[in-house]
Order: sequence, then structure tokens, then C-alpha cells
Amino acid sequence: MIHVISIAPTPGGWRVRVDDADLPGRFASGAEAERAARAEAERLAALGEPAKLHVHLPDGTLAARFVHAVRAAPEASPVLWRNPPARSGALQPA
Repeated sequence: MIHVISIAPTPGGWRVRVDDADLPGRFASGAEAERAARAEAERLAALGEPAKLHVHLPDGTLAARFVHAVRAAPEASPVLWRNPPARSGALQPA
């Protein structure tokens, strides 16, 4: 399941919602709220949970959407090319 994180204005500040729950606290600026939302999206992605980030303008309209995908572990990444042997300059398929 992809989590939806939204940043939206509220009277006197900004809020960050993850799915249907607010993150604790209110934020004085949209930039501060966006930093907290991106940190939460990265945390979820590191746990194997993808997240979609919705950023709203002060008037409430949707300004941008970002996806934080799950990152593959480095050891799980396929090797496409190996370093060539010292005497050969050609790349060798893995």
C-alpha cells in the first residue's frame, strides 16, 4: 500500500497528514512542514513502504506531487558490467 502524505495550510500554520492521521504539532511555515513530510516519506520508504507526497499552496490548491519509492538494498542491485581484466580494454557482460 502506498502511503499518502499531505502538507496543507491551517489557520495559523501548516499541518502534515499521513494517510488519515496528523503528524504531531503544527508548523509555522510551509517549508518547515515540507521538511517534516519529506523526512516521514523517507522513513517510510526505508521501512519498505512507498509514500506519495502532496504539497498544497496557501490557498489549498495542489501544487506538487512526489513519490518516495522503496529503495533496493545495494546487494540486491544487479551487476550489469564487470570491470575489464587488466590486459583487455573491452567491457565484459556480467
